Amino acid sequence: MPTRPPLGERPFITLPGGVQPLPGTLIPEGRLPPPAIPAQPGYLPGQQSAGQQASERALNERTLCVMADERAKLPPEQQAQYPDCPFTRAELAAGQGGQPVAQPESVERRWNLWADEVYYDISDHREGLDMSGSTNVFSLGADTRLDKNTILGFSVSRVDSKVDSFNGGMRMAAGGFNIGPYLAYQVSDSWMLDGTLIYGWMDNKQDLLFLSGDYGSTSLSGSLGATGQYFWSNTSIRPRLAINYSHNRSKGYRMSGDYQGLALHLDNESGSYNQGNMTGTVEFSRVYYTDIGLPLMPYAELGLDYGFERPNDGYILTGDLSSARTEPLSGTMRLGLRTLIGGEATLTTSAGYTSIGQDDLNIWEWRINLSKPF
Repeated sequence: MPTRPPLGERPFITLPGGVQPLPGTLIPEGRLPPPAIPAQPGYLPGQQSAGQQASERALNERTLCVMADERAKLPPEQQAQYPDCPFTRAELAAGQGGQPVAQPESVERRWNLWADEVYYDISDHREGLDMSGSTNVFSLGADTRLDKNTILGFSVSRVDSKVDSFNGGMRMAAGGFNIGPYLAYQVSDSWMLDGTLIYGWMDNKQDLLFLSGDYGSTSLSGSLGATGQYFWSNTSIRPRLAINYSHNRSKGYRMSGDYQGLALHLDNESGSYNQGNMTGTVEFSRVYYTDIGLPLMPYAELGLDYGFERPNDGYILTGDLSSARTEPLSGTMRLGLRTLIGGEATLTTSAGYTSIGQDDLNIWEWRINLSKPF
């Protein structure tokens, strides 16, 4: 660290872990370089919206059920609990299953409560980085059927995220909430449309060596998607197309610290960025029955995620404090299982890898979801 600089000049900062800028080199315009993994991830590849989950539950009503010839296998106390399938085993084998049951124009108002927990583990070694982080999202929501085709709901999420890089020389942590409405609409026997609108606010803390600072940020995001369901023999095939877009703003803040009695400050101005992604996935599933007739639906999902608008145009900070542009296209893969608990409650668990094709970037996802109609 140099001696006290003249008034109006900024000190240079040397990061640990072998990253040594040339003496006298300043961080451009006195601003901290943007991290490769943001502390507030407005979007992660393959992230599922509340509207998508509503479409998923509506489609599950036609497949995650008990056929008439399987009901007798259930214990007597459970025979009246599980919902009836709208098709027979012969119809499913012939590819005729999955069609909705005829419903009256006015349906009884029903509500659904759900909870969703998703954990992301992230490591990034692109371009000489040594960065690790995690994000945890816990969501609660409720929705109701306005009519036989329309589902309207509201969700709230708690988001916690942390990032560590440069051997602990740079650390970021964020915590906040996302809230907003969502909608799902059945446009045909085989397709559901859904939309989600989310407003979020976060409290962020950034540490750089002996400097630290706090700031607030907000985001407004929306998603539109379409999910289909078709049958090939006993296999259900669900294609999906979706678009996600968000606008993020952060307040200006000051990084302050003390080094051997020398008070240092680094001012960061307010800023904003937009992020847009298009996703396409296809899910394959099949329903099996246990010895007591309980339906189990294992599934596999493959997808592509394309970032058509990204923060810093996709440029990230490298291990030597230069910048490099990353690829906008990544692949996603999930394996999961759905089943019924106590009659109508649906339990979904899955594990996924959402950074296929991004060399030296690994994003793992674990999810558990529970929904209960009443």
